[in-house]
Amino acid sequence: MFTRKVRLALIIIICIEALFLFSIQQIFLACALLVSVMLFLYGLIRYGSISPAFTAMKKNDIKRAKVLLDETYRVEWLSKPFKGYYYMISGYVKTVENDLERAILDYHNALKYGVRTKNNESLIYYQLAILYVLTNRLDEAPQWLEKVKSLEVSPELMESILKIEKVFEKPKEEQVGLLMACLNNNPQ
Repeated sequence: MFTRKVRLALIIIICIEALFLFSIQQIFLACALLVSVMLFLYGLIRYGSISPAFTAMKKNDIKRAKVLLDETYRVEWLSKPFKGYYYMISGYVKTVENDLERAILDYHNALKYGVRTKNNESLIYYQLAILYVLTNRLDEAPQWLEKVKSLEVSPELMESILKIEKVFEKPKEEQVGLLMACLNNNPQ
C-alpha cells in the first residue's frame, strides 16, 4: 500500500545502506538489500499505487485517487487484476469529472481485465447502467442491470436496481425524468 514516493524513498535509503555495507565488506548483507530494492521496484511497476487509489476512491477522495492513478508509470505493465482496478478507479474519477464517454470505456476495460471480487464487478455493471442512462442510451442500460442481478449484491444495491427496472416498464417519454430521480439516490 505504499505510494510511489514512499517506495522511491525506501529504495534510495536501502541503496545507501547497501553501498555502506559494500564499503565495509559485508557483501552478503549488501546483496540482500539489493534484492529488496529489486522487490520494491517490481512492486512499483506491477502494482503501482492502485491499492491506495482504491482506498481513496472508497473514501470519495477523488483528487487523491486521481493523483495516485497518475503515479502509474505504464498501465500495460501492471498485473492483470491491478489493470482492472486501475480502470475501475479511472472510470469512477471520469464519472465524477463528467467525462462520461471515457468513464464507459474505462469501466469496459475494467471488466476486460477483471477485478477480484463479485461485489466490485457488480458495482462496475451498475455504474455502466447508470452511465448509459446519463448518456441517454436507455436501450443499453437494462442489460447491465441484469448482469448486476446475476451476481450476489447488497440489499441496498438490489433495491436501487429494482427501482430503476420499474422505470424501464414506463413509456419511453417518462423514463428519463424518473430515472434521474432514481439516480439521485445512487448507492456507491
